[in-house]
Amino acid sequence: MKSGPGAVLDYALTFDISEWLRDQVLNHEYAFERNILLLGLPLKGGFERAEDLTAFLKLIFDKYPMPIGFKLFKKYGSIDDIPFLRFQLDQVDKKLAKEISKLISAIEARKRKPTFP
Repeated sequence: MKSGPGAVLDYALTFDISEWLRDQVLNHEYAFERNILLLGLPLKGGFERAEDLTAFLKLIFDKYPMPIGFKLFKKYGSIDDIPFLRFQLDQVDKKLAKEISKLISAIEARKRKPTFP
């Protein structure tokens, strides 16, 4: 229930919330209800290219190493992001390392460059 307002902000028509959105996930303590805000980053985060988004995802990776962030990496990540993800394999527990390995495989298997909204 706490994620409801975040989901509305992610998908509803809003004014420019890019600065606020990035600030919420980068500069505030981790909170479960902020996870959903990650889904709004591609459209409302103010990023011009997929590379800008994945650079931001790397900044917040330690705080939000979870499926929502992995979903964004899977969709917008590139071969250039794989060294970062491989490094993370040694920094996390086995369960999370398994998910990161799947993510790396998905990026490697992609046939074309990701398109950005």
